[in-house]
Amino acid sequence: MTSEDLGDVPKPRVRRRQTREDQGYAWNIDEPRSYSHPSRAVEQPGGDVRFPPVENGIDYLLSVMESLAKDDGSEATARELKYGVLHLQAAAEVLLKARLQREHWTLVLQKLDQRATRARFVAGDFVSCGSDEAVVRLRDIVGLDISKDDQDALKALATARNALQHYGLASTAADVELTAMNALDFLIRFLDQHLLPALPETEQQAVRNDVETIRMGLAKIKAFVTRRMDRVRQELSDFRDRTLECLRCRQMALLVDGGSATCYFCSRTGGSGNATLDYVFHVQGLWWGMDEHDPVGPCPHCGHDALVFGAKTVATGEESVDFCFDCSTTTTRRAAAADAPTSENAASNGAPGPTTGR
Repeated sequence: MTSEDLGDVPKPRVRRRQTREDQGYAWNIDEPRSYSHPSRAVEQPGGDVRFPPVENGIDYLLSVMESLAKDDGSEATARELKYGVLHLQAAAEVLLKARLQREHWTLVLQKLDQRATRARFVAGDFVSCGSDEAVVRLRDIVGLDISKDDQDALKALATARNALQHYGLASTAADVELTAMNALDFLIRFLDQHLLPALPETEQQAVRNDVETIRMGLAKIKAFVTRRMDRVRQELSDFRDRTLECLRCRQMALLVDGGSATCYFCSRTGGSGNATLDYVFHVQGLWWGMDEHDPVGPCPHCGHDALVFGAKTVATGEESVDFCFDCSTTTTRRAAAADAPTSENAASNGAPGPTTGR
């Protein structure tokens, strides 16, 4: 994102905070917000390294804000995106396991055996469960309501982190920002609903200012994503009938045209064959080629097996249409039927015919 996209962006004014004796937060009202402050105990030179679980996770989140939440609306650098993802994944793991520990410390362990003792746990001499398993235990044992969308957001974050840590991540800034925003949105709600209320009042007080700072940083990241998506909508305004949901960033920004598919938000590209399969599997959650109820069939206009039944474009909104990923044509002949194709519908050649999207 350039300055031309945003115009002259003034530095935001932030509300003055009262100084607290224990942490001493204070910002001048005309200064941009800082996500670190020398008066925080953990930022004092020569201080002891002491990060209890919740404070540790929140400190990681403050580091993410330093990397990604820009006061001037500018894009983060590649290095800032890298450490934003790494520290965000670290925050997620710490905070999820902190809630498990509140239930019982043994839930944090990868496996419970005769070597597991409270003393070894306190000393850090143990192997903990992974973040995926932590979510399963929070949902199935603790009884927390963690939606599939939130689980998907955490998995996307873990995938990005693993790519960075082990073999290098190749992605766009917008895609990484969106992954971070979705995971952050969950973690803020997780803190508010499931973790902070379980803390003693003294521990809640110790992190209250930091959580508010993180919340404001998340708003800046959301604003960045919104501005970018608004610009994409303008660019694709003349192609709404062939713009669909992108499987990677999940934005309605995938332009399918001339046998190719390009996402104008995250820059994902691909041919019609891969785009067809990806859309059916990842967006619709269906299988292709398994039985007679295939969600893909031959296009009556071009004859290629690239007609996806029950697709949704920007132009149709929630209405289902049949969309060809090869010639970019649509038909509403199946719109009255259920989104999932049936063998009876698949054999139908009823009117109306295809409508070209070009």
